[in-house]
Amino acid sequence: MQGMQSLLESLKEERGQTQEDLVAINTALDKVGIEIQNEFIDIKDQLRRGNQNQAAMMQKMEKQEILLQKLLKKDEQRVQQSQKPKVTVLELNSNDIIFGEFIGRGGFGVVYKGTWNGVAVALKTFPSNAVDAKTREDLRKEALKHQRMKNHPNIISFYGVCLDPAKACLVIDFASGGTLSDRIYKNEIDISTCLALAYALELIAGLRYLHENGICHRDLKSLNVLIAAGGILKLSDFGLAKVKSTVSSASTASSGSIGTWAWMAPEQHNPKVKKDWEKTDVYSLGMVFFEIVTRKQPWDGLNPMEIMMTVSVKKKRPEIAT
Repeated sequence: MQGMQSLLESLKEERGQTQEDLVAINTALDKVGIEIQNEFIDIKDQLRRGNQNQAAMMQKMEKQEILLQKLLKKDEQRVQQSQKPKVTVLELNSNDIIFGEFIGRGGFGVVYKGTWNGVAVALKTFPSNAVDAKTREDLRKEALKHQRMKNHPNIISFYGVCLDPAKACLVIDFASGGTLSDRIYKNEIDISTCLALAYALELIAGLRYLHENGICHRDLKSLNVLIAAGGILKLSDFGLAKVKSTVSSASTASSGSIGTWAWMAPEQHNPKVKKDWEKTDVYSLGMVFFEIVTRKQPWDGLNPMEIMMTVSVKKKRPEIAT
């Protein structure tokens, strides 16, 4: 009984923030549940044999039942709490954000240079009418993923989200070199073999780090790769393709698929097929390599339906001329 009371006390302070914590608590709860069950069996056995005062034993059984109900209620509360997204510092105050010059347009909407608490940032806006309850929930979940990760040289720093309809935006680190897409298609200087290899290794390192942290990009393309000071590539917009699809984009599939047509793996074109998102990321990474080497978009000149037929039905892949 004393051990059970101690566990109840410890559960008052338990937050279940790590997998190890959850395993330890669940193991302890299982153990206590078994102990209570065994005591019930022992009490019933003694009552059946008439070895104990019936009133006293019934009172003891009632206490055990009350204690068990407390444990079950506490465990249920803990599980529910662990499933709820917590409000974090990543939900930013709109008063701390200042919009600056126009940078370009992305999957979410218009992108601006700006500042957050005096820090140079990129502000990726999305339509105010898209800030519904579901979008808020998805954005909070993605913010929590970012918060759990440590900094990585090939991952763009993510400061948070502003959900104020007047300034609804994602706030990320400002990459002075623009996008990899700009480098490929708007810069006349060739990408040397050595630089292409360096780019490939940086992209692999960034994507591997995402997957190791349980995050899939789901919309990998040169437009979602940023170039920071020193020419270092950084993955951006990872894990947000699902959110992006609810906001809508002309370049994204509208039939329940997630991603951008020319970079999508064959299975992404079929909403009925179960996706292994890590593998689809690897396919999309291959399409980015194709862009770097050829300085062309995969399936350039084909419309979305033609791309889907070529990739899924004809099972063709882009070819690099030798």
